[in-house]
Amino acid sequence: KQAYAPYSNFFVGCSVLLKNGEIIVGNNQENAVFPAGTCAEQVALNWTSANFPNEQIEKIFIVGAPKDIEKHIAPVPPCGTCRQVISEHEDRQLHNIEVYFASVVGKIYKINSVKTILPFTFGKDLL
Repeated sequence: KQAYAPYSNFFVGCSVLLKNGEIIVGNNQENAVFPAGTCAEQVALNWTSANFPNEQIEKIFIVGAPKDIEKHIAPVPPCGTCRQVISEHEDRQLHNIEVYFASVVGKIYKINSVKTILPFTFGKDLL
């Protein structure tokens, strides 16, 4: 509900659970210049990196739906860019991050690593 999505009317929230028990939240923030918007996952993960740079990320939870939420039951997985961002965090901490995603109603999906849904990641070894 805190997301700013006046253009798409698609609201996404994200929470990150750290090993120390801290929970960090983020939500999508749109901009009239579409590439300038930021996904909920990136908001939460970037805030985590800035404020808890040495704390391990254990789990990430993603929930999203359009404004008319009663009609939306499809799960909302991370977009391709967010999958790459999560992958980078896994690589940095040398530890998988459990990813949970869903709509506001319906089934919750869990994967043990984002690499399950992004098998060909781009990493520092390719630079």
